[in-house]
Amino acid sequence: MLKYVVVRTALDSEAPILFPPTLRHCDMVPSGAKPVSAGFALLYEDALVIPAVGSDTLGLDPRHQDFDLLRSTFGLGSSAGAVHSGTGGPAASGQSLHPAQSN
Repeated sequence: MLKYVVVRTALDSEAPILFPPTLRHCDMVPSGAKPVSAGFALLYEDALVIPAVGSDTLGLDPRHQDFDLLRSTFGLGSSAGAVHSGTGGPAASGQSLHPAQSN
């Protein structure tokens, strides 16, 4: 499992920042960048899962477009086998996909 923050840069482009779950979302936003979304990413073989859980410390949630951005970042060409925002898999059944912690 990884955490991520998508930031908008000074050039008005968006870029994901991926980091270990031991770090807080708010500590990973570079100076001058505007965070636009945040969440968690789980990679299972060739499937990407983004639970519908955001960042408490930034007050941001994942967006639908984060899925395509992260899939591209991980080099996953096809959306086959992918799960977004808890549609299917453990998130849909209400199971926690990460331990409760400060984000």
